[in-house]
Amino acid sequence: SPIFAIAAIVTSVRFGWELSKLIKRRKFDKKSKCVSSNLCKARRLMRNKEYKYWREKYELANSKYDRIKPAIQCRKIC
Repeated sequence: SPIFAIAAIVTSVRFGWELSKLIKRRKFDKKSKCVSSNLCKARRLMRNKEYKYWREKYELANSKYDRIKPAIQCRKIC
């Protein structure tokens, strides 16, 4: 039965790897959604010249927010 033990280890390692990939991808998706919603907010608040300032401001706020709370709470605005 050492063959079964090795097979079980390989399967669990592969499953763990897939799971971590999935988690990373979901985290990235949430983060990008968060940033896009903030950009959306910024775009509606300001036009042209001031847009760049607000975009930077929102991106900064967003990165701080991601450190404090999970990005789950970000909602799509537009």
